[in-house]
Amino acid sequence: MKRLQLYPEVLALLTAVILAVFYNGPLWSRVMGVHPGSTPGDALFLASWFVLLVAFMNFFFVATAFRGTVKPVMISLLMLAAVNHYFMTEYGTVINTEMIQNVFETDSREALEYLNTDLLAAIALSGLLPVLLLGLVPLKARSFPRQFTVNLAFMATSLAAIGLVAYTFYPDYASMFRNDRQVRLLANPTSSIYSVMDYFHERYSRDSSMTLSPTGHDVTKSPQWQGHLRHALVVLVAGETARADSFSLDGYTRLTNPLLANDDIINFTHVTSCGTATATSLPCLFSPLRRDDYSDAAGKGSESLLDVLQRAGFSVVWRDNNSGCKGTCDRVEYENLSHLTLPEYCKADGECFDEVLLEDLRKLVTAHPGDLAVVLHQKGSHGPAYFQRIPQEFEKFTPSCHSSQLTACDRQAIINAYDNTILYTDWVLDKTIKLLQREFADMDTALVYVSDHGESLGENNLYLHGAPYFVAPREQTHVPMLAWLSENYRTDFSIDVECVRNEQELPLSHDNFFHSVLGMLQLNTGVYDPGLDIFASCHGNNVVKHSVIPKNGSTSRQG
Repeated sequence: MKRLQLYPEVLALLTAVILAVFYNGPLWSRVMGVHPGSTPGDALFLASWFVLLVAFMNFFFVATAFRGTVKPVMISLLMLAAVNHYFMTEYGTVINTEMIQNVFETDSREALEYLNTDLLAAIALSGLLPVLLLGLVPLKARSFPRQFTVNLAFMATSLAAIGLVAYTFYPDYASMFRNDRQVRLLANPTSSIYSVMDYFHERYSRDSSMTLSPTGHDVTKSPQWQGHLRHALVVLVAGETARADSFSLDGYTRLTNPLLANDDIINFTHVTSCGTATATSLPCLFSPLRRDDYSDAAGKGSESLLDVLQRAGFSVVWRDNNSGCKGTCDRVEYENLSHLTLPEYCKADGECFDEVLLEDLRKLVTAHPGDLAVVLHQKGSHGPAYFQRIPQEFEKFTPSCHSSQLTACDRQAIINAYDNTILYTDWVLDKTIKLLQREFADMDTALVYVSDHGESLGENNLYLHGAPYFVAPREQTHVPMLAWLSENYRTDFSIDVECVRNEQELPLSHDNFFHSVLGMLQLNTGVYDPGLDIFASCHGNNVVKHSVIPKNGSTSRQG
């Protein structure tokens, strides 16, 4: 190694070659799926991809190619590429701006679930080993002016190579980028570097110049409220990572909703999410903006449904068992229940099961006399450690994966572990409904549940969630949504439940949530859109009466 002396610009070019060859497997798989290299034209196109990738990376790398900077920069790039490559190959992850947002806005406990022996081995073999070898290579010295001139020449050569490829193969690249918008996001590590820069640019621009836009400043309760004899208690449950394809209510062959199936609920079967990750979907769910108009800056720059409810005279409380509300609850009362030390709900490592969200609910209601809206933000089915989301007695589907390292389990064990989380969610929602029936019979009570996004469980070799929306599979965007209304609520708010059930198979989305909650609560405001209100056509004086008789399901637990 001592005899192998390199100039800084050569070391930068060598790093670009190594990254292009060994750290871009997903990119090469995608390109070779279209151009397998079986013909001379295909082979030339693949060669042009190699030249393009190396030249593009080298253009930026060589800008740092000075004796005191090139090694630290190249070492950092290799380590970043090693981590990226692991997640891209193991989970099918695409590292775009939204994924970077998820990384920075998750909590440390969720992040640690991804730390496993496979990741450490990948970092050791594809990260630390090349870094060690690179660190041993001695560098030749030049004067700064001379090195600067050489670097400019290498950058110009890289630009020329990029231009030549673009000129020669323009029709091929134009066709590929037009038909496969995801392929550019697979370049490792340049795509993730761009995504980090884009995330911080958006965040800095938003935080430095954001003026909060009021929403529903004209909200009032409709005249029908004057005849109400009872206060309203509305529970909005924000589910986590629950996919409709695993709900038996939505056609899944396994009985994952044995209790809800016996509750007098309204189940909406065709609901799509606003995004594929919590950082986007959760604030979008409570926003008046439609998915097509929603952006992180626009969403966090405007008030949410919770602000409107509070302005209408409701007390609003957000109870969290997840990683926060992503800005949605910044102006209402917030309770973080995810770090409690209640042995009946929480484990020794500090994580709590979703039942904790119901702790002291009567005390909470008593402390807020009047109309009250409570948001329950679940931990739900968040992976990869699905087995940690449930109490042991809910492990009904076996064998189930007991590892956050999904490659350590076969696919059926992963599905079993996930399905157990849906079974537990069924139990928690049923318990909430029973609690509203039993403890708050003197109020107008209602519950609405909707998941923030879905989850991939190995379909098309994809796992977890967070895929770019334009290529996201159905498993990540098709989410469960249901509502339960007490007899008191149906009467006082004049909602014909059978009428609503006639609409439960219509195509709906997170866009409907904001307006449907306003509609079911009979709140008048200019921002309300009746065309997006699920309940709009089902208000009337002739309400169909239903008796609510609690029934026992196949899974029980004290509480």
